[in-house]
Order: sequence, then structure tokens, then C-alpha cells
Amino acid sequence: MKDKIVELIKYGFWGGITTCLNLVLFFLLDKLNIMHYLLANGIAYVIAVIVNYICNRLFVFNAPNQIAKGRREVTAQFLKFFIMRIISLLIDTALFFVVVDLLGIPKLPGRIALSAVIIILTFVFSKLFVFKK
Repeated sequence: MKDKIVELIKYGFWGGITTCLNLVLFFLLDKLNIMHYLLANGIAYVIAVIVNYICNRLFVFNAPNQIAKGRREVTAQFLKFFIMRIISLLIDTALFFVVVDLLGIPKLPGRIALSAVIIILTFVFSKLFVFKK
């Protein structure tokens, strides 16, 4: 039980770091006014996902212990992670559109609220499908 709590705390910490990265990148890209807010969201999301994968692999799910398994398994794990995150990006983008365009909630508060939902969703999927032991 203690290991699960520590894992959840580490996931929350690194998830918080990468969520902040995502929000800062989104805010900067959106303020440049050179692209649609959903495209800015997608770019920020993909960059944060790559950083998040590295942090989860190294610091949360103890995957460095699995490096001896080989490049093929690491690649398969990354592909599962990336596919899961593409699905979560599609969900996130659809919800972001609903929140901003249909409900009229301002972009930044909407982005922050949706980040909390996506963090929970991706933790469950990462634990069950990507970094399962």
C-alpha cells in the first residue's frame, strides 16, 4: 500500500510539472495569435506528453529497472503511451471546444479545469495499460 501511495505522489508531482509546462506553452502560443487555440493546445499537449513519458518512465513507474528487456519492449511501451495520449488529446480537444465555444468559458480557466480531468484519466490508463508490471 505504501508503494502505491508513493507512486501516486510521484505521478502527481511529475504530472503537475508537465501540466504546468503544457499550460505555459498553451498560454504563450495562444497569446501569439498566430494559430487557432485548439492547434496551440495540440502543440503544447504533444510537447508536454513527450516530457511526461520520460518523467513517468524514469521517476514514477520504475521503468529504468526494465531497460535490460531491450529496445523493442521500450519502443512498444512508448507506442502504447503515445496512442493512449493521442486518444486523451482527442478527448481533451473535444471537451475544450465544448467548454470554450459552446459553454463560453474563457480559454485559460477551461484549460486548467480540463487538465485536472485529463491527469486522472491518463493516470488510470498509464497504470493499467502502459506501465503495468
